[in-house]
Order: sequence, then C-alpha cells, then structure tokens
Amino acid sequence: MKRILAPLAGVLALALLAGCSLGLIPKAGAALEAVNKMPVITGSTAATRMPMLEPESESELAAKSNYGYLILKTGAGFDASLIERLGAEVVDSFELDGARYSLVHKDSDVLGLLRTLKLATGVVYAEPDLKLELDAPVDYTAPLNDPWIRMGQYSYYITRLGEALEEFGVGTNEVYVAVVDSGINAPHEEFQGVWDHGYSMWSKAGTDGAVTYTYVGAGVEPVAMDGTNFDSNPAEGHGTHVAGTIAALGNNALGVTGVAPDNVKLITYKCFADDASGNSITGSGSSWSVYGSLMHLVDWKIANSVTQTIPVNMSLGGDYANYFAMDMIAYGLSENVVVVAASGNDGQELMQFPAGYSGVITVGATNGVDELVPFSNRGRHVSVTAPGYNIQSVGNWATSAYQNMSGTSMATPFVTGLVGLMLTFDPTLTPAEIKYLLEDNAVDLGAAGFDRSFGHGRVDVRETIAAVVAGGAIATPYASEPLVVELTNVDATFDSGNPDAVSAIIGRPVYLYDEAGAFVTAALTDDYGDAFFQFLESGTYTVATDYYGRTLSDASASRIDVTFTGANQLVSMEFSVPMTSFQTLQNDGNGYYNGGGLSYADTILHLFDGDLNWLMSYDWDTLDSIVWPCESGQSYYLAIEPYTDSSSTCYGGNYTLLVTQTPVADDLGNAGAALAGDPLVDGLESNDSPATATTVTIDTPLRAFLSDGLTFSDEATTIEAPTGADMIDWYVYTAP
Repeated sequence: MKRILAPLAGVLALALLAGCSLGLIPKAGAALEAVNKMPVITGSTAATRMPMLEPESESELAAKSNYGYLILKTGAGFDASLIERLGAEVVDSFELDGARYSLVHKDSDVLGLLRTLKLATGVVYAEPDLKLELDAPVDYTAPLNDPWIRMGQYSYYITRLGEALEEFGVGTNEVYVAVVDSGINAPHEEFQGVWDHGYSMWSKAGTDGAVTYTYVGAGVEPVAMDGTNFDSNPAEGHGTHVAGTIAALGNNALGVTGVAPDNVKLITYKCFADDASGNSITGSGSSWSVYGSLMHLVDWKIANSVTQTIPVNMSLGGDYANYFAMDMIAYGLSENVVVVAASGNDGQELMQFPAGYSGVITVGATNGVDELVPFSNRGRHVSVTAPGYNIQSVGNWATSAYQNMSGTSMATPFVTGLVGLMLTFDPTLTPAEIKYLLEDNAVDLGAAGFDRSFGHGRVDVRETIAAVVAGGAIATPYASEPLVVELTNVDATFDSGNPDAVSAIIGRPVYLYDEAGAFVTAALTDDYGDAFFQFLESGTYTVATDYYGRTLSDASASRIDVTFTGANQLVSMEFSVPMTSFQTLQNDGNGYYNGGGLSYADTILHLFDGDLNWLMSYDWDTLDSIVWPCESGQSYYLAIEPYTDSSSTCYGGNYTLLVTQTPVADDLGNAGAALAGDPLVDGLESNDSPATATTVTIDTPLRAFLSDGLTFSDEATTIEAPTGADMIDWYVYTAP
C-alpha cells in the first residue's frame, strides 16, 4: 500500500526524481522562500539562519558533498524497503536513542533520492554527506616581527604555561584527550608513552616514498592504527602537529613541550587522507566519518567506564551545517565529551562548522604580541583565543621531525591541551565548567569584556590552572541540562507516522535567539517532536519555529519567550492544523492500474496555492500521495503528470483522485466500483490547464485518465510519447 507522505522534513525541497517531465510545470520561485522562510524577530539585526546545503542541481551536490552518499535519520514508521525501491542501498548504519542513522549510497540521481527521502514518513532528516576540510596552515612570505618568535615556543611564555608548570606541575590523574584529524606519527620520539590508541578510515599500503591509502569502506569499522596507517604521508602532517601541541612529552630533553606534557593519553582518529602529492583522497573528511568518529569515541568511553570529560580537538571545518553533526555533538555532551573547534582561517566575521554549533568551545588565533592574527575568523560564537601563529610542533616524516605552522588549527590544540592539563588536576570537571574556567580566567584583549574578535580573551594557563587547583564550587553560567522545545500538531487529521507520538511534528527546525534578538543556534525536532538546546547560558531567549511558512493558529504560536534557569526545561509549542491528503489511487478494481494492463502507469503530483505559487512536488513509484495544511477558504491547484523516462517514454494510465482529511487504502477497498462514470471514458477532459481545471470537493472520488484522451482500450496496449500540455491533469480545490 502506498504510504501517505507529508512534508515533515525541516527543509522543503523540489522533491522530484530526475527524469520526470517538468517542462510544463511552473517553476518554483519566490513562493519557495515564503514556505521555507526563517522567523524574523522584530528589531533583530542578526537573525540569520544556520546555512544548510540545499543543492539545486546534481552538479552542485557533487561539488559540495561526498557525492553519492546521503545521511538519513529515521524513526518509527519509516519503511526501510523504500531505500532499495529508490535504487539506493544502506552501506552503514547505527542506532542511537531510538533513532536509526544510515549512510545511503546511490551512483546517480542522488539529488532526486535526497528530495524524495526528505518527504518520506518516518524520516527525521535526509541530508548530503558533507565534505569537511582541515584548516590548513597559513603561509606568509615574511616572518612575524615580534620579540618572542626566536624563542621557538613563544606560546609557552605568553600564555604563562611555563609559570603554571613551575608552580603547579601536572596533576596526578591520567586522562584522555582525543584528536579527529589526519592521524598521528605515533612512533615519534615525543609520543612515546603518550599515544594510547587510534583508528583510521583508511588502510595504508606502500612505503613513505610511494604512499597509497585505501578507504576501508562504509559499513566497516575503522581499522586500528597498527604501525602501517599512521599520519606518515609526507603530504600530510596536520594531525601530528596538532597532537604535538596538545601532549608532546615534556622534560625529555627533546624538541618541544606539549601544553599537557604528562599524564595525558592521546586517542586519535584518521578521517582525512592525502596521496603522496598532497591531493585529497576520495571520501576524505566526510561528515559520516568525522562525526561518526565522535560517536565511536563516546561509545568507547561508555564501554570502558571512563568517567572523565574527554575533549576532542577538531581543527577542521566546512561552510555548511548539518543535523547529523548537531546530533553527534549533543550525544557527546550527554556523556561529557566536548568538541574544541577551530574558528577558521577566512579572516572574516564568519561561522564555519563545527565551530558554529551550540555546545562547542570555539577558538581563534593570536600571535606573539597578543594581536588577533588577520586570518582568524571572528563572531559571537568565539569562546577564547590562543597562540596560532608560527607554532613549533612535531613533524610526521621522521621520528625526530619538527615543523612550524600557523592557523586557527594550531591555536585550537593549545586550548585542547589546556583542557587536558586541567583534567589531570580535576577529572570531574564538566564541559560547562571547563568552558567557563577557560573564559573566566582568560586575558581580556580588544574591547572590554566579550568581543567578537577575541571572544572572552586569550587563554591564561597559569590563572586557569590556579582556579582548578583552588577547587570549590564553580558557578558556571552554562547549563548542564538542556532546554527542550516540543512541537505538536494536535489536530485529529494529523499523524506524525510515529505510533508512540502521533502528534509530534518531526524534522522541523527550531531557532533560538538571545534577549537582544541575535540568532544563537538552531536544532531539529526528533521523531518525538523534541528539539534540544544544550550548553546554554541562563537567561531570556526566544524560541521560534516555522510551521509551513506561516503561523497557523494564534498570533504567537510560532514564537515563545522563555527564561531559562539552567535546569532541564520543557517549552511546548502546540499547533492545531488540519491536514489535507491528495491521493492518487487505483481505480475500481478492474486491474488496469498498478497490477493489470497498465501496471507501468505512474503519477507525479505538484501542489500550488491559489496564485499558482509552487508549494511542493512528489514522485515515488506509481501511486503518489501528498499532505498539506490547507487553510479554510483558500484554493489550491493540483497538477498531475505522468512519469516520462530518459527515452521519452510516457507512462500514462487511469487513476482515482481523492482529496480527504481521512486517508484511505490505495484500492478504496474496491469501493471505487460505485464511482460515477463510464470506466472506459475520461469524463474530465479537457482539464489540461489551470484555466480548465476540474473542481474537486473533499471526500468525492474522481475517476480520471492521465493521457490526451485516448480510449481506455487503446491505453491498455499503447505507451505514448508526451504530446504537450494535454498530458497534464489540473484540479482546483477550495478548502471548506
């Protein structure tokens, strides 16, 4: 039975399979923005949405993602066989908190697959597997003219790391710190006894002079680093440099000293790989591997009963946000795993990701005279800054190699290392306490107090460690419990597809604004209708959502002001919106449609408002149905066309149209035999344009042909080529 499909996904899209004939359908224009707009808070000058990749073409999708792969989150009510019927396959999956996360692959028409899956019942979200990049070192033609650079590790002095180590030493607790990057040169002299274990998404073959990497394959556990798949490719070295800044062994009379020079055990994930020429390997930096590594780490922490907070260094980023990343970061925070991320090297007030996600400690870069380095990104999401210019650390081409790099990638591990050092003194520190201690003890640079360039300031190791050693209660403003926003549609005609939460509005973005009206972050409702906001400061916020582009109940339904006190708090946003189903069904049991002589017949549905602005489209298999919240007194146009394949073969046929608020089975229980009209005659012709659209009323089935007026007996033996506008059936419906 064809399932009823509603646009429950957070982002409406042109949900059309490639190959379908669209030339006769009005193009989506301004109406799409009206349906998918972001709520604007009155008086706000910073209400900007979190950028999500919404590709408009196959080529754009190929250029901006790990092409061929989609990330799918599904809940109760999802029919997993849909994926195979759409010509795709699940190559990797896992379950978490009652939801299933899947990596789905298809060789071609990936955009059509994405658009169709977004609208399927039980899908919380479907999104491209984004490509992230390491924040590459920044090169300069001339050295920095400051008095500390000739000392090599000027960061050791300017941050008062040296003073902290002389005064307090290193704590007695052995703790874990993780790095998601290009791997590590584990045999290096600075990592002896420091590197604990690691995993790689690639297996290495060949020698250092002719390195090749092989992706272990989706659905295969990352391989353990065993001496052949370290970060030893001369073209790489990013992860090794980062790891050296964090925890290069101290007091060994060799090279450099890490910020946490003892009692730190490194866990590394190799999610990026280059060939010997420095070219990125296919699949390098995919969202599934980067944020899947975060999930893998959390599971490892749970399995090994590790109670301490584990900081995860991510000196990487991308231009687009994705919901899979948000989910995995939230999962990490729920188990005291916190991401420390680079702000990025664009030199702009710009949010890259993961730096822009809520719950992340974001780091900018300074130099040896406490200036913000020009390449460092800025913004309200920056937590602190740290030295990131001309940083001496470990190299990857030999066991005694050292090298100099610049970038926010180099500043970030300084902060990650400081977190590790803090934990050696007190492993019970929570992510919220760690973030607060870093910020509260930083050296205030730039404008007084927090500013968008330096955040809360440049980290001060001595003051931070002194605060940890002093102990006592930490009055952090960051909440350890989430703010939860619950969206429901309580109208009797609405069904979420989740039998355990029938009223839940699934996959809907919820936006969060601060008291000044500035955009803070966004979250997506799960298959229980809940959106979680973690790591918030106590204060007054506005939560806003966008339910089909407009407020559908009272004037305040899409906005609620809430005072968040830091405890677990539930905010309910209840809608009462009737849903209307537009169903194409098998006719009267005569067997000609979907199982008989016309088993090849197919419908494609397009819905427009009364002004012919496009609202949504859908095509999957043969019998198609869509759902829309039609407003009383408003008119809607439905255009139905036959599927036309790449060889211009048109799959027309006869069908029944039913507009209803109580969806029925595909065959109407064979009640269609009682429909008025001769089953061999299409009495609705000519309904080939909006001007000649057939009027349809609620719960009144209409028998129709999807053709240009051939007799039914001819249609039973003929597959036609399209002949123009008369291949489309138009209907107009006015909601009662």
